Amino acid sequence: MAAATTQAGSTWRRAAVAAAFACLTAGLVTLGAPGADAVKPKVIGKTKRTPPPSCPTPNRPNPPARKGCQVLGEVTGFQKRADGKMGLMRVPKDGHIVAWAVDLAKPNKGERKFFKRVLGNRAFNGAPSARLAMLSRADKKKYRLRAQSSHEKLGPLLGRKQFFTLNDPIPVKEGWIAGLTTYTWVPNFAHDLHSNDLWKASRTKNRCEGERNLTKRSRPHRNVGSTRAYGCSYNHARLDYWAYFRPS
Repeated sequence: MAAATTQAGSTWRRAAVAAAFACLTAGLVTLGAPGADAVKPKVIGKTKRTPPPSCPTPNRPNPPARKGCQVLGEVTGFQKRADGKMGLMRVPKDGHIVAWAVDLAKPNKGERKFFKRVLGNRAFNGAPSARLAMLSRADKKKYRLRAQSSHEKLGPLLGRKQFFTLNDPIPVKEGWIAGLTTYTWVPNFAHDLHSNDLWKASRTKNRCEGERNLTKRSRPHRNVGSTRAYGCSYNHARLDYWAYFRPS
């Protein structure tokens, strides 16, 4: 199964999208409201084991492709299954999303330059970026974008797990799904895992593999209220992100 990400070579070799397409805390926030009776938020996406994101590529001659640095690029995705657990990104009941978090690897200088060139855009000056996306099932093939957080620039935050508290919590309904959107790239991608780890991407089913489809033709889900086909599923991989939920 192809990885739905982009991979860069290490600094000692040319930066290119590897053939591995075929294989494919420091931030601390207070999530509780003031007062002794504040409800502790529930972590959406929590599992017993969180695999670290893949970057950087091991600095040794000819590292295997499965150990290469890969990132999430120009897409909206959500984790459908992790450690064999289904539905872990679903909102359990009506309430509010009060924060979200992402675990960021730190690609080396050559890798960052590569991703900036291949996946960057002018709005973010090529830098990594992400926002939380709240989705609902529209039909058997499509999902509707219900709400989203502001888009965060992640460049200064690489190498740590970063939390973002929402000044305006997002109202959510039971069954909505927490996803992650990037207009550029985000190094929160863990791969070479078990088949019981699977995520879905906002790509049509005929564009799930290949360099051009994963870079030039991949598009994130941007407009609240719109529907998109999430036609690509990828196993053996994990998107390291979480949402923090407080019931109504």
